Amino acid sequence: MATNSLPALLAEIEDLHTYEDAELLLPKVEHEFASLQNMARGLDVEIVRCTQTLKVIKNEKQSSILGKLFKSTNKEEAELSAQLNEYRQKRENLHSSLQCLQDFLDYTPHSPFEREYILKELRLRKKALQEQRREITHVPNGPRLIRVQSPAIPAGVDPAAYDRRKARYSRETERLPGEDASQALVRQLAQVEQAMNWVEKFPANEMLPA
Repeated sequence: MATNSLPALLAEIEDLHTYEDAELLLPKVEHEFASLQNMARGLDVEIVRCTQTLKVIKNEKQSSILGKLFKSTNKEEAELSAQLNEYRQKRENLHSSLQCLQDFLDYTPHSPFEREYILKELRLRKKALQEQRREITHVPNGPRLIRVQSPAIPAGVDPAAYDRRKARYSRETERLPGEDASQALVRQLAQVEQAMNWVEKFPANEMLPA
């Protein structure tokens, strides 16, 4: 089961620092990631079910015709609310684990060459985000859109991981609830720094430029 193997897998990822070990671990990560995605989808279905049922119960309670059912619906509502909270907590925990596995799949280099490419990509993104942070204090309506010029993808770089990174950069630009422009940039910069720290764990080829 995914829940039994996950802690050991996350520990292996935390200790990872060689390309060889990363290659050996990749099939396990892919399998666990797919399993967790299935679990997350199942929880999403249950969350929707509970939410819709609670809505029906609340609508019934507002009807004077069904007033005699208040006692039973109150009990059912309490049980469903507790169940909904449990599902949401499990979904939140799964999201954290899924994010860790996704980071592994997106940012783990397979060679010193790919390591340097990903770092170059991240440095360009960091530079663009820092520029937006500087401008945000000078532009009343927020920072102007700065197009990040990603280096052309050469042979030796995983194209699937490259496409996933491009997609996540786009998602990460969307503000979270309650975020302002400055907070969103701080969050994105922190994510870039975390990714760079991960990539830098792998050995560099001294023959390649930093």
